[in-house]
Amino acid sequence: MGASTTYVNTTYTNANIIFALLTSTCTGRRTVQADVSEVSSALSKYLVGRIAEGWELVQPLPIRSEWDGDLYIVSDSLFSVYGDGDTEISAQEDYVTSLIEYYQLLDGRADNVFTRALLQKLKRYLQRV
Repeated sequence: MGASTTYVNTTYTNANIIFALLTSTCTGRRTVQADVSEVSSALSKYLVGRIAEGWELVQPLPIRSEWDGDLYIVSDSLFSVYGDGDTEISAQEDYVTSLIEYYQLLDGRADNVFTRALLQKLKRYLQRV
């Protein structure tokens, strides 16, 4: 597809322990340990900029990339769109294709208030260029 994607603000969520320093005006500094072992091992990213020929994200779109044991799955929680593939790159390309197809589907059927609202939400992220 020739998609060109920029990633920003990559966050790994599979850490077992987080250490934080808290400052208290009464007692000074304290070291606090928090267990986050139940957090998913998914990699969170943001897609920004031109994602395909003629399509651009005008604000960062958060996506998740996960390996389910057989394939990679790239998805978002805003539009419930996903893509899959044997590699993370192919899953991301499939995701981009699905997102564009979702836009086109909504655009072709924006004849009721609910579909128009979904399309307007999507247009705040994805635009034709």
